[in-house]
Amino acid sequence: LGIERAKKNLGVWSVRYRKIRGEPFLFEGHRYLEAIYRDRHPVKVIQKASQIGISEYFVNETFWLAENGYNSLIIFPATPQLNDFVRARVNTAIEESEHLHGLIKEIDNIGLKRVGRAFVYYRGSQEPRQIKTMDIDANYLDEVDEISPAIIPMADKRLGHSKLRWKRAASTPTYPEIGINKMFMESDQREWHVKCLGCNTHQILDWFANLVNETGKVLCCRCHNPIDRLLEGEWVVKYPGRAIHGYMVPKLACIRTNIAELMNNSKKTSADEIQAFWNFDLGLPHA
Repeated sequence: LGIERAKKNLGVWSVRYRKIRGEPFLFEGHRYLEAIYRDRHPVKVIQKASQIGISEYFVNETFWLAENGYNSLIIFPATPQLNDFVRARVNTAIEESEHLHGLIKEIDNIGLKRVGRAFVYYRGSQEPRQIKTMDIDANYLDEVDEISPAIIPMADKRLGHSKLRWKRAASTPTYPEIGINKMFMESDQREWHVKCLGCNTHQILDWFANLVNETGKVLCCRCHNPIDRLLEGEWVVKYPGRAIHGYMVPKLACIRTNIAELMNNSKKTSADEIQAFWNFDLGLPHA
């Protein structure tokens, strides 16, 4: 029964078969990920801060799809990033999982993994000719703001013969209304809300509204008492019915976020440092 549930449910599959740095994969401290893993909508976009678990989600979903017989393509901005990702994330995932290790077949290199009876392709966006002959069921754009725009419609066309036709895009944003921010603005705009146990106010975890003070505590935007930023929250849809499911993932919701480091970054004054704080620490576009 557990094996059958894992085949049908990505979250169950990930908990059952994945390890992260030798430890079992868990949603504790990353509660915002559970709904993203459950969401089987064909088109999803994720605007995010850095290091909050979305690239790992791409790894898990593509392996899970492959075990169920579907081919996937992950596109990276350039070949050096592709190589680093495959060595650090994909190969490590295989090495740490006896289940995945048993699924990998004779084709196993930087650009291609055969998992069971299906394939996962990894390509850089600067070489579009490498995807022209692929037959895929799902495509993934990792750090879409840095990806060559010309390759995106080309990748979509490789889904033409699939019944699944899943599209996924994720990125830290750069400037307003371009790249991932434009995609998110066109989506149903799901935002992560947590509840203040003091005044029962449901609120978005926002660096400015939640008044992160010098002690590093995250405060309620209404009563200004400390709130537990890691509580199990909920995704609130701003525009129900839109064709794209969009998620804006806040850095404050992740257990690995170093508040002191963010506070230090927020005080930097050069243009590049301010841009980096907004994009990578807050997951917000900035101009």
